[in-house]
Amino acid sequence: MAKIVVMDDEDTIRTAVTKVIEREGHEVLAFPDAAAALEEVNWDEIDLVVSDLVMPTPGDQFVLILQQEGVDVPVIILSANLNEERIQYLSELGVAHTLSKPFEFAQLIEATNQVRSRPPGGSDGEGHPEA
Repeated sequence: MAKIVVMDDEDTIRTAVTKVIEREGHEVLAFPDAAAALEEVNWDEIDLVVSDLVMPTPGDQFVLILQQEGVDVPVIILSANLNEERIQYLSELGVAHTLSKPFEFAQLIEATNQVRSRPPGGSDGEGHPEA
């Protein structure tokens, strides 16, 4: 069982993602924004973060803050605003995987399992799990 942080400012998406991950047997800490998570979470206990990109404290800014604080936890970014340039940028930031909204729950489960099974920092260079 992993401990996973889920952040999305849209209640319906946050709730759905939380339920899907919990059904896989993981513990979820859910937040409407990265700012709340940054204040409340003990990052040494977290195995994975699933974060929206566009919210009051954006997902890419969240990744930069984690890096500044020396936190090494894999991050999956969800967004309806992904293009190749943005995916490349997120990959260069160290994002482990990206998923375009809308996505199938099976894609989310596959991404979380693959990201969790990789060594820290593992990515295929395009923000997607290595094959």
